[in-house]
Amino acid sequence: MEEKSNKTVWIIVGVVILVILGYLMYLDLRSTDEETTTIVTDFADCARAGFPVTDGTPRECTTPNGSVYKEVTTNNPETIPENTEDPNFEEPIGK
Repeated sequence: MEEKSNKTVWIIVGVVILVILGYLMYLDLRSTDEETTTIVTDFADCARAGFPVTDGTPRECTTPNGSVYKEVTTNNPETIPENTEDPNFEEPIGK
């Protein structure tokens, strides 16, 4: 009788260990999927995801699947309109 209860205990222990191992594998696979799922739609997303960026003009970022995103730059610096007729106008600092 004692031998039968020992066998039952070992079966239960084995099942519990298998369930724990299965759960740990599930967590590992789930975290890997979350890390590799990155939606890239433009240069900023690509660079933020850590993909390689070239040092050219314009800079380019390449994803592992071969998509290339170019950095969009503007050559016109933002200008502040000068309206000296407005009584509330204040001269921009640095001019």
